[in-house]
Order: sequence, then structure tokens, then C-alpha cells
Amino acid sequence: MLKEIELRKSYRNFSDKEIVDEIIKDIIEAGRLAPSCFNKQPCHFILLKKPKNEKIFPFINKGNSWAKNAYAYVVMACDPDSACVVHGMNYFLLDCGLAVENMLLNAYYHGLIAHSIAGFDEIGVKKSLNIPENYRVPVIIVIGYPEGKEIRERERKSLREILHEGEW
Repeated sequence: MLKEIELRKSYRNFSDKEIVDEIIKDIIEAGRLAPSCFNKQPCHFILLKKPKNEKIFPFINKGNSWAKNAYAYVVMACDPDSACVVHGMNYFLLDCGLAVENMLLNAYYHGLIAHSIAGFDEIGVKKSLNIPENYRVPVIIVIGYPEGKEIRERERKSLREILHEGEW
């Protein structure tokens, strides 16, 4: 699976081609199956397919305007109050991140591209989708088929730069 992890990229060139519901739900199922602290499962998924995803376009930052062509958006809504707190740290963001990674990899498995974005007006998104006030929206996942060639190369630090054995 390391090869798929290496090949998966956050492309920005999306086709607006329709994605069958079965595949989208399989991607979301991968998010649902992600581990969560004490199995609290604080994340909810709001699926917006074209043209319904347009209702949150006014709340997407201009820097993410490339995402508007994608067929589907999954808005992650997490309840920080229902997540576990260990040593004073609330783990809802970790739980969200685990779900997102499962979804990104499953989208790649299905021949799609998925890109998580944080550049949006959270309050506007919450209001437009009737998300309860106590929930947070840490991320939106944009899903679609690739179109054309991606122009940006993926750069990652080497393992030697970030791995510390025994101590820092």
C-alpha cells in the first residue's frame, strides 16, 4: 500500500464528470471506518454533489477557486464535545484527520482525485448547511475525476530529515 500512498497526490485539475453514488458512498464509508479515540466517532459527513455543492461556493476562498469544477464535496463536521480528551488535548481533529486520509486513499483507489481544503469561511458553510452551532468544520474534501495534467510536482521531505531514533 506504500506505493499507493506515494502516488496519491492532491491534484487541482478536476473534471466535472459525474461520479456514481456507489463510489462516493464507498469513499465516505472509508472515512466512517477510520479509527477514533475511544471509538467516539465525532465526525459527520455532508455530501454535496453538483449542482448542490454550489451553495457553499460563496464561502470558498479565492485561492481554492480551482475546486469549483469538482463533482462532489464532502464537508466534515465534528463535535468537539463528543470527542475524547486525554491529558487536556481534544482529539477530534486527529479523528477527523484519520477519516480524511482514509477517504483520500480510497478515492485514489477508485481512480479519482480527492483534495482536502481548509480555505473557507467556516461560519458561512455551517449556516448554509444547517450544521449545529457546537460542531466544527475543519475540512472540506473535494472529489472528482482528474482532467489534464497536474502542473505542480509533489515535494516531500526525506525520511532522513524527519526521523529521529531514540531521541531528537
